Amino acid sequence: MKADLKQPEDLLSWTDMLKKWGDILPKNNKAFFEIERPIEFKPTEIVNPFDRQNLPAYSDVWFKLKGDVENLDIATKQQILTYISDYNLLVSALNPHAKKADWTNTLTASLDHSMWFFRDFDFTDWLLFSMESPSASSARGFARGNIFTRDGKLIASVAQEGLMRPLN
Repeated sequence: MKADLKQPEDLLSWTDMLKKWGDILPKNNKAFFEIERPIEFKPTEIVNPFDRQNLPAYSDVWFKLKGDVENLDIATKQQILTYISDYNLLVSALNPHAKKADWTNTLTASLDHSMWFFRDFDFTDWLLFSMESPSASSARGFARGNIFTRDGKLIASVAQEGLMRPLN
């Protein structure tokens, strides 16, 4: 886990971004943020959707479940974490191609997804999903990530290959 990351209390959530910039966001971005989710996401860096610049092949996002999550058994927590791990992962593969490819002109789909669980964890506090993409070319992106507790304990690792195809 990176030592200099902003803490979730200092960041905007997707809901906050919609409230702050909803009137000026591109239609696709706004529609994405308007979807009601049982998870709150807070990226450590906010990318301007109008600034079409290639970015580094990594991304860090804090996340937390909404609602009452105190008495979940480990199997249920792992299933929910698997669902959450499919969010945001291909962002790191798209980032280096942002001048040409973004969420408005690119179709993405998971081709495979693997997870490894290392220890129990608590959904009542924020968790960090730290992702990177060592390769993205020929309409495919490979991304991997680690999920940490706030105090830096690694609870799971993820690997995914995804399709990234231009819509036009």
